[in-house]
Amino acid sequence: MAQSHKNISNKTVIVLDHSSHFANPSGIVVDYDSSSKNRTLGFIPLHPISKSLWTWSVECVLEYCRMVYDIFPTGRHIALIASDVETVVLNSWQKEHQNLPTFMEALAKLGSPDESRKQQQDGGIMFGLTEAIATLTGCTQAQHEARTSLDGNEVVNRGRIICITSLSSPEDASEVISRFQDALIEENKKAAASDQLMPIEECELEVIDLHPLSSQPVLASPQFHTSEGLHCEIGSHKVGKTLASKILSLVQNHFDLAITTITGIPMKEEQNAGSSANYDVGVLHDKKAHDEILCIQRVVGAADTNSAAMASSTSSAAPGTTATTSVSALTDKPNSVTLKWSQPRLSVSDLLYSTAAFRISPVDVNSRPSLCLTNFLLNGRQVILEQPRKSGAKVVTHMLASHGGEIFIHCLGMNRSPLEDPPSISEGPGGRVTDYRIKDFGAFIRRNRLAPCQEVDCDDEGLPVERAKQQLERMTRNYPMTIGETVLYNLHTCIDPLLETIFKPSLSEVDKMKCREIIYTIVKMEANNEPLPVPTMTTVRKGNKRDEQYKQLWSELESLVQSAADLSPGHEEILDCIFRCRTPASGDLARRLEKTTKAETKEEGKPVKRSSDLPGPAELTSAVADILSTDSPPPSKKANVSLTGSLFKPTGGGQSLLSMWTERLKMVHSQKHEEFAGRAESYGAIATLYPNLKMELKEKHANTGNVNKLPGKAS
Repeated sequence: MAQSHKNISNKTVIVLDHSSHFANPSGIVVDYDSSSKNRTLGFIPLHPISKSLWTWSVECVLEYCRMVYDIFPTGRHIALIASDVETVVLNSWQKEHQNLPTFMEALAKLGSPDESRKQQQDGGIMFGLTEAIATLTGCTQAQHEARTSLDGNEVVNRGRIICITSLSSPEDASEVISRFQDALIEENKKAAASDQLMPIEECELEVIDLHPLSSQPVLASPQFHTSEGLHCEIGSHKVGKTLASKILSLVQNHFDLAITTITGIPMKEEQNAGSSANYDVGVLHDKKAHDEILCIQRVVGAADTNSAAMASSTSSAAPGTTATTSVSALTDKPNSVTLKWSQPRLSVSDLLYSTAAFRISPVDVNSRPSLCLTNFLLNGRQVILEQPRKSGAKVVTHMLASHGGEIFIHCLGMNRSPLEDPPSISEGPGGRVTDYRIKDFGAFIRRNRLAPCQEVDCDDEGLPVERAKQQLERMTRNYPMTIGETVLYNLHTCIDPLLETIFKPSLSEVDKMKCREIIYTIVKMEANNEPLPVPTMTTVRKGNKRDEQYKQLWSELESLVQSAADLSPGHEEILDCIFRCRTPASGDLARRLEKTTKAETKEEGKPVKRSSDLPGPAELTSAVADILSTDSPPPSKKANVSLTGSLFKPTGGGQSLLSMWTERLKMVHSQKHEEFAGRAESYGAIATLYPNLKMELKEKHANTGNVNKLPGKAS
């Protein structure tokens, strides 16, 4: 409310044409004697009452003010002015004058226009418009307090003028706008020279050209005019539903209001107490009450849900009952939402929490359905509203309740309450439990925690935070989100050291040995056709389940090591080991070995080997066969008990008790055996003795050849 004096809707002046023209009948009669049902012979009914244009003007003003004051008891100021040969200001900006009884009393004292007085021909409405501009330059209590305060906030004077008159020709509309602009400039000059007044920086003029049913409107379509600090709109309207719809539209546009149509309200009939019917009631409230429901409709893509719901929610009565629907045509507007009367079995205390509450005002306050609903709420009852749906569970969105004699619409939370416990990460959309790798993600977070460090000089590797970002990017290049998407990360008992070691900045000889042991173990498991200990939810491709699991395992293992291959030469050795141990097509393996050989020779400064110098398919197959051979000595210095125990289980076929016992003894002896260093570092079953000796002989021979080729020596 602190900034309410800056709102253009804070001050509204309504000018009524009180000339003799508005004493003419409007063409609409009211039969107030229609309640006399049993008319005997010779009964003379009373003559119907004809409503004048002035009566329609007064009803429009009172309805406008009623809806505004119902929703905004404070903070919105309205002034009434009657314009004729002379103007009459019916109220002021004072707080005690801002209520509906004051307006009704002032209009009653004013009385209807005098038919005998000659109509003012030369723009009598301009007297009222000029007085309206002068009224807008006056300060309200909020503006006066803001001007006299020392907080330094700028006070801006904005306002709106609504004029109900009758134009004779289209030229009158242009003349009204032109003369209004001149009057606005003059009144702003007077206000600028006064300490008690404020110039109008922004003004809106809404002119309603009112006509009876028998005459044709002067303007076929509304006219708009916009200039600096002024926006004008002039439109012709006939009395009746058209005028009522225009007033309702003005209230919605001026104060950002929306309409909620409550459909399916059960009511008993007056004539037949044993029957009931469903009625509809429209209520007006702040537009913010529809924010959440409209947001959900946009997300779901149901932009036309409201119109479809209004068509499908037509009232229906049971057999033997009377079905009567009283839906006002005034609510068929864009800012309108239809909600269904709901009768939940739960108590109000068990419903969802309320996120917001707004005052409401009935659209048709005098209709019987509106009166029944208002009395129902004022007696302490609540009305639950839900979205109309053709199928599916009901969605409760709003609630009507009375507090202190005022009726509010509550927006109920359709999502999880912020006061409740947060949802579990394993709960998917709709409550579906998913197989996220929650434990692995927790370990991943612990490994990538950041800690403060002392200031260091920037080196080639960059700042520590940059290195941390690079490591995080490298570790997430291949990171399956769920258990069912991966085979590699479900084999922690088999490859745990490799997962923790592969992302180190550099690998020691012990680290490389552990990684090779894991790779050789996987090779033997595949050679022995042992199934992988993976969960049943792990997805595999069509075909042989075991073969597809191993293919997926090798593919994920290669991608994992490939993402860290650029860290150090040790990582490239592990990647090369995977290339040699995996059994893809011969051309694919030769291409990988050629790539690895080029990288190694570039680092050592040696000439790059050509693809013709690489081992052929036969030699590659032989090398892989040596690794897969079960007769070769164990490749590890100390094998993992869990892995080796699974390696020597019978894998199909008949095995004797002696063979099983022999395999068991081999497993026990392999744990106590300290492997020869040369064999542990070799790729095949046969280790080469003194490999460095051969390299030294080759270098010596190369150096000797270079000496023999020196110039000046005889050949």
